[in-house]
Amino acid sequence: MTDFSTTEPTDSASEHFAKLKEYAQRVLVNGQKLSADETEDKETRLAALRELTDQYGFTEKDLVKLIFGRIFRDNKQCGCPTCRARRQMRNDKAGTGA
Repeated sequence: MTDFSTTEPTDSASEHFAKLKEYAQRVLVNGQKLSADETEDKETRLAALRELTDQYGFTEKDLVKLIFGRIFRDNKQCGCPTCRARRQMRNDKAGTGA
């Protein structure tokens, strides 16, 4: 398994949050399933973040907000050329191409 040790806890925390957000996006928005290794990685990262958030006095609710905060945001966009171009750029970047 990956070694998460680092001299800077904020670096590993940022990495953990980024990966957990990626997993959440894939599962909740895209409807994909995580592999067994990814599920184990998710649990390891959550445990590490729980230790860190407990150390700094954050609640479980704070942790959930940090992970899921913007996933379900409803982007209000019109059909103008600018909004369509932005949407296409996001889709291309995400690899959906639609």
